[in-house]
Amino acid sequence: TPYETVEIHRKMQKGMYNTICLPFSIDLNNLSEDHPYKKATVVEFVGTTIDEVGGEKVLKLNFSPVTSMEAGVPYLIQPQQDIKEPVIVSGVYTDAESIAGKSIQPTNSVATFCGITGPTNIAKNPNILFLVANNRLATATVSGPMLGNRAYFELNNAQNLPKRSIISIVQSTPA
Repeated sequence: TPYETVEIHRKMQKGMYNTICLPFSIDLNNLSEDHPYKKATVVEFVGTTIDEVGGEKVLKLNFSPVTSMEAGVPYLIQPQQDIKEPVIVSGVYTDAESIAGKSIQPTNSVATFCGITGPTNIAKNPNILFLVANNRLATATVSGPMLGNRAYFELNNAQNLPKRSIISIVQSTPA
């Protein structure tokens, strides 16, 4: 049967955003109340804006809350508890080995949110941003492997964009 119980091996720190891209879909409303993803904030990429913050132009990567995660689509997830053990998800459709991560570029966005479901080599590139510790964004300053079930941002012509980028959560009702 393609419906199975799977383990997600991702350690996450309470209150910190993490990128996530899974090869199967999850409806967060169907998870048990004690499941670590049930109370997590999950947001999808909705576009970019360039705004002034503290007298400085910044690139805002804008996200909006969702209540489900689609297979292959990258998201940010912010757990409300530390996750140190594998997360168990039951009843997922796993006949999806060929599902690769998708690249999401909303209309008029100067960035693409690129999901990966398997390990991927990332080249040194000033147009690539990673979400790192303490909810900060950093450029790809070295080439190397990136573990699966994650995502990164690729900017269009970073040299023409503000040097500072921030994550912005648009407060709206989940879809």
